[in-house]
Amino acid sequence: MIITYKNNCEIVRIQDSYEDIRGSYASKKQEPWWELLDIYPPLKESRSGILIDVGGGNGRNLKKCERTLTVSLDITRALLEDYVADENHQRIEGSLPYLPFRKCSSEEVTSIAVIHHLRTHERRASAIFELQRVTEGKLLFTVWRKWRPSNARKILELIRDGKDPLPFIDHERPWKDSSGKILAYRFYHYFSRKELIDILQDVDYSIQKMGGKSSVDNYFVEIRSNCWNHSLLN
Repeated sequence: MIITYKNNCEIVRIQDSYEDIRGSYASKKQEPWWELLDIYPPLKESRSGILIDVGGGNGRNLKKCERTLTVSLDITRALLEDYVADENHQRIEGSLPYLPFRKCSSEEVTSIAVIHHLRTHERRASAIFELQRVTEGKLLFTVWRKWRPSNARKILELIRDGKDPLPFIDHERPWKDSSGKILAYRFYHYFSRKELIDILQDVDYSIQKMGGKSSVDNYFVEIRSNCWNHSLLN
């Protein structure tokens, strides 16, 4: 069963994009992102507790994961209907930056390749704060890196030519099927380390990890929440 939770955010565009790529997504995204499981081994372990995966799509990254309760939330009902992980997982249709969970309601929260799809700095910052709000333990999220070498060359080239690099940093990226046909566009924002640090200054946390296997990898950010210190109501 899929529970639907709606909020007042403008989510139609993202939902439409994922509806358009549903079949192609299902054909490409069946297995876990193995690099993620190497960096965060708990996702391939069995243990007690509650895990909430925010923006997990069809649940592919949870195929090796077993908890007392696993909750998968996604903005697109179609992806939840195509769920490939354990059918006993609770599935909820909803979206950042407002989550339908109490403060400190889980021991673990993951949000993989989600936050960089939000269009404004305010929404991205609110999303990170909201993810931390609902966990009393570990939060792991990933975002795309701004200053990876290939991006840095492009940004510096644009600046050198007197062009605004912002349309490169905030851009629409096409999703193509196996034949190369463009099915939809999705918004992406490239994060700098400074931007992440600035956002996390407003979050009650301690950093466990920030970075990837190398300077060309996207950011894997693992923090331990001090959720119980929040002044927010449950």
